Amino acid sequence: MPITPHFHLSQTISHVTIEIKVPHIRVSAETIEVFVDGRTVHFSNPPYLLLLDFPDLFEAEGETAKYDPTCEGGMVTIELKKHQPEYWKDLDLIGQLMKPRKNASILRAQIISKESGLDSTVEDNQPDFSHTFPTESSNIFHINKPHYGFLNLFVGFFSDLVREGLAAEMIQLPCPDETRQSERRGMRLEAEEETFDPDRYLGDLDLDDDYVFQTAMGMESHWKLSTVNALTLEMESLSTDEKSTLNIQEYLSEQEKVDLASISYPILPHDIDRGQRKSLLLGLLDILFAYTYDHLLTEGEPTIESSWTICTLSCTLSWLEEFDAFDEIGDVIRFSIRRSLIYPYIRNYDFALYCWDQVTAILQNGRRCIIRCLLQVRRILDKSEVHYMGNRLYLDPYLCLIQNVRLVQDTALEELGNELSLLRQERKLSACGKNDLRLDLIQLEQLFYGNQDTTTEQQDKEDAARKEQEKEHARNSLYESFDNCAIKRHAQDEHNAKRNMLDISSQRSLSNTSVESLSGSHKGTEPLIVELQSS
Repeated sequence: MPITPHFHLSQTISHVTIEIKVPHIRVSAETIEVFVDGRTVHFSNPPYLLLLDFPDLFEAEGETAKYDPTCEGGMVTIELKKHQPEYWKDLDLIGQLMKPRKNASILRAQIISKESGLDSTVEDNQPDFSHTFPTESSNIFHINKPHYGFLNLFVGFFSDLVREGLAAEMIQLPCPDETRQSERRGMRLEAEEETFDPDRYLGDLDLDDDYVFQTAMGMESHWKLSTVNALTLEMESLSTDEKSTLNIQEYLSEQEKVDLASISYPILPHDIDRGQRKSLLLGLLDILFAYTYDHLLTEGEPTIESSWTICTLSCTLSWLEEFDAFDEIGDVIRFSIRRSLIYPYIRNYDFALYCWDQVTAILQNGRRCIIRCLLQVRRILDKSEVHYMGNRLYLDPYLCLIQNVRLVQDTALEELGNELSLLRQERKLSACGKNDLRLDLIQLEQLFYGNQDTTTEQQDKEDAARKEQEKEHARNSLYESFDNCAIKRHAQDEHNAKRNMLDISSQRSLSNTSVESLSGSHKGTEPLIVELQSS
């Protein structure tokens, strides 16, 4: 199977340069082939094959090609001269360049739009989406089966082409190949009502102390750090000097260029009517909201849960929802906010509105910012063992659509962003109010805060009673201490009285002893006195 090589485009006013990487293969005049036909460039050097369709014509002569084996393992540089010297816009939209214009098979949307539903114009050289096209033997059978996916192009996808049980793991819609579009929305709303957890919602009303929530609200995302429209204006205002080179892929990273070039783009219908375009743009909003929620929650670093979060929040990816001509932007807002309050980690109404503000900023940044977001979603789903088929059902066709400036003009994206911004600025609660979510959120919050008030009043009474008890205990303790002091004082007085009595008794005993001593001494001296007198 041919491999699409990595390549890089640049242009001057008069020339376009294509640098094609062909590493680790032998290149010679016999193996390499470069063919220019009007505006189509065909490059072949097995196993590499590249076919680019440019917006305008090249000169029939004047192209040059050279091979440098020392540059990145092998580089073929092709220089082509423009038929009319001018700046070609949107050459960085590689999906548009890689879309063949002639001898290409058409998608099922063109086939089933015809009254008979039978058309044998589908050729054998189908792209990866060929399994969705009806054959002559299966046309009548498939026309009566449920259709889903991008523009309802897919039929029998889950029953015929994926492993058993993948549908139940990948999406929430039961029996997708048996459930018609008219039944899906009612089934989804009923399943959401059964899953809604009021206690979980009430627990996320106040997230001021939640680190993840605060980090998500303060994150500087890539759509805030870059201004694509200003970049485009700067590119268009560059010097028209023939020698100056315009770097037409400055906004997209190297990995994003590789991703855009490696996608097997489907062949979209040549004409999409107004109703189909509206349906596709509403589905785009639904996917962008889911992406924005996960991007903010993970700080731009997807986790193993990111594919689940995105596919669950998006009713397009989880229930194969198709928005019709009666749906408006307000319906997408309601559905997305409703699911964000039922399934993911943060179930906060204000955070959901903030996510919609960020979707508005993405749209206002222009086409290339949308492409970057869709590429990140595609990369996340591609790494998932369960949700990878979402790329084939939706992401690859959407990337092809957004890069097609003829099917989706810049004015359409600008008007979509302005309408969404107006809804948010005017705060039209009819479009995104809590009552319209049909989850009884107002009643839940009133009951919750009412119980909080009752609980607070009861707590105040208990606190007052406790304080009164503490005061009574303090008084009793004080009285008790007073009583103890009086008892101690009385005991001390008695002790002092006894001690005084003992002191008095001791003094009396000493006095008697002194008197007796004095009496004894007088008796001994009397004879002495007599003897002295007689002598």
